[in-house]
Amino acid sequence: MRSFPDPPPATIDQMEQRGLLSVVMEAMAAFRTNLDFQATACGFLGNVALWPNMKALLLGGEKYKNVITPLLLERFDSNAYSIEVVQAACSALRVLAINNDDCKATIVRGNGIATVLTLLQQEEQSSSSTKKKKKKKKHNATKVKNATLTTAIVGLLKELAVSETDNETSVKCSNAIVQGGGLDMIVTIMKLYLSESMPLVRDSCIILRHLGLFLPTTTTTPSSSSSSSSSWNYCNWYGVTCNEDNNLVTGLDLKDNDLSGQVPPELALLGESLQILNVGDNVILYASNDYRWFASLTELTELWFGYTCWEAEGVPSDLSLLTKLEKFDCAFSYWTKGPLRGEAFDGLQNLKYIDISKNEYDHAVGNRSVPPQLRALPNLIQLYMVETTFTNARNQVKDLNLRWVEELSSIVELWIDGVQLHHSPLPNSLPSSLKSLSVQGCGLTGSLEKLATIDLNRAWLSGNLFSGPIPTNWEFDCSDDSPCLLFLEGNTDLTGSFPIQFCESYWEVLGGDAEQCNGSCCSCVGLDCGNFEESGAYPIFPTLPPVTTPPPPPAPVGFCFSSDTKVQHREKGSIRMDQLQIGDYVMTNNNNNANQYEPIYSFGHFHHD
Repeated sequence: MRSFPDPPPATIDQMEQRGLLSVVMEAMAAFRTNLDFQATACGFLGNVALWPNMKALLLGGEKYKNVITPLLLERFDSNAYSIEVVQAACSALRVLAINNDDCKATIVRGNGIATVLTLLQQEEQSSSSTKKKKKKKKHNATKVKNATLTTAIVGLLKELAVSETDNETSVKCSNAIVQGGGLDMIVTIMKLYLSESMPLVRDSCIILRHLGLFLPTTTTTPSSSSSSSSSWNYCNWYGVTCNEDNNLVTGLDLKDNDLSGQVPPELALLGESLQILNVGDNVILYASNDYRWFASLTELTELWFGYTCWEAEGVPSDLSLLTKLEKFDCAFSYWTKGPLRGEAFDGLQNLKYIDISKNEYDHAVGNRSVPPQLRALPNLIQLYMVETTFTNARNQVKDLNLRWVEELSSIVELWIDGVQLHHSPLPNSLPSSLKSLSVQGCGLTGSLEKLATIDLNRAWLSGNLFSGPIPTNWEFDCSDDSPCLLFLEGNTDLTGSFPIQFCESYWEVLGGDAEQCNGSCCSCVGLDCGNFEESGAYPIFPTLPPVTTPPPPPAPVGFCFSSDTKVQHREKGSIRMDQLQIGDYVMTNNNNNANQYEPIYSFGHFHHD
């Protein structure tokens, strides 16, 4: 959030001479029950605080020092004030707290963080309740309509906790948030709004990454049973796959395990054997904007980190270091807000699967937003760009056309629902290999005749602007083993009904509007097909194919110990655990006097729930 240049000094002087700020604050105290005025007044104070001189006056002037912050915190009482008032007060306080330790200190002293966390907890419970009550729709989780208040609260917490330099005030704020249970609340909020509000998720991710430095560490002494049942065979650890000889790690599948913190570049040490790395759906797991360690992963064929906080400006060129890559998923991550770089796909001749859904990339002039290197991948059979946006330098979403699809020579499944293609027709020719096409809510125009030239098996075409008759020569590639699917509802300019031969095919689902289904064999009509909200105005996009995750293990694996536990060091003999260093060799097996020693690779801690 940026400040604005100060107005002429005379303007500030006149506002102060006339006592405008004093009048507004006195009126806020006097007219507590006038909620419209309260919201307007909070908004006014937040707006004038965007001027640096006015902000200095509000926080340091004799009349207002130590007054405005408590005044705004009082408005956080959701029982006395409306959501609009609370939101406006929260936003105003956020502006005041930016780079101002005095304001932050006042909030901490006045128990303000506890007040903010209580408010966040109420929003969390309200949002969770709303989601449970909503009717579940096919293809998508139900949306929570209003995330604005929660976004304002999380934004304020970010300003309080995160500072370029961790000075005493920001440390106190961070500790207060952690001790007040804010960490768990923010994680829950992130999961609730994961597909609803990018700013909310982004701020939450920044807070959680910062608060990780302030988490309390505990050392526990486990029971003897947990120690005796531990195993040093890493090939038996949860999510780890090894080769046939059981000595090289070939796969790490840690999807959806509530992992947090930073992905260690030391993963590169597994480079000569690691083929699959799946850490997707761990929303507070992050990686820094330096991926040169990819160069060591010479055997990697699958990389999955969708729905995480991995960071990069767009898709970095370092991706091309993974020369054997076949499957790549960075959907709804922070590989966004930058170019979809063509050089990232240079040399990735084996790439078959790409998922860049729900990300934002730079719009390129002409037809280069989807780079030619990606379009030319010879083995690409699955491409997912659901709700991907392309923006210009002014952050405006720009239309895309579909001409680049003609160059996808091997594509079998293409899902680009929600990509802005307004008033763009289908390309002149479609790849003959294409079997599954999903373009719901893209604003496509023109005739469906071009789709009759290929043998589709599954098509989601709802919510577009297609016009004209449904082609009578349109045939789908259906069989008893591979039934077809077609959704065509929400295209109000289409005329006629489905061809009679459709009823002779094997259909999993055939859906359209009443006119299209008239006298035919539709299995659903209009809103009953489940692709739209009840208003009929918003398409619900199909969810992407899940990646199966093995069930969790019956008990944690690993070696549990306390710092004063003694182990047998290969050179130093019996020493305490807290005296060990990375690379030291310790005895792991003395059965039959085997005297087996293994090196220490890393340290961690485990605490019981």
